[in-house]
Amino acid sequence: MKTINPADFPIEMNTENINILANMALVIPVLPEWRKISLEILTDDERLLVSKKVSELNYEKRKQRLNSLSIEELEKEQKSIEEKDQNQFYRNSNLLQQELDSINLENIKKKMKKK
Repeated sequence: MKTINPADFPIEMNTENINILANMALVIPVLPEWRKISLEILTDDERLLVSKKVSELNYEKRKQRLNSLSIEELEKEQKSIEEKDQNQFYRNSNLLQQELDSINLENIKKKMKKK
C-alpha cells in the first residue's frame, strides 16, 4: 500500500493523494503517519475531502460484499440490520418521550378502570 509521510507536506490534494490518504485512514491499527497527518497537518476542508473518500470506499466495499451474498445470506443480513436499527432506536429514545409515553399509558389505564 502506498503511503504519504508527514514530511512530504504540503502536497496537492488531487484525486490520487486523496485516495492514498483515505486508504491510510482505513488501515487498522491506525498508522502513526496517518495520525500525525490527520491531527496536525490537514486542514478541516482537506479532512472533509478524505472523509468523503473514506465513506465512498466503505460504501463500495459493502456493496461488493452484499452483491456476493446468496439470497438466504441477504435475508439474514436484512434481519440483522433491522434488529440493529430497532435496538438503536430504543437506545436513542429521548427520556422526555419515554416519560410522556408513561404518562399516556397511565391515563389510558385510568380511563379503562373508570369504564
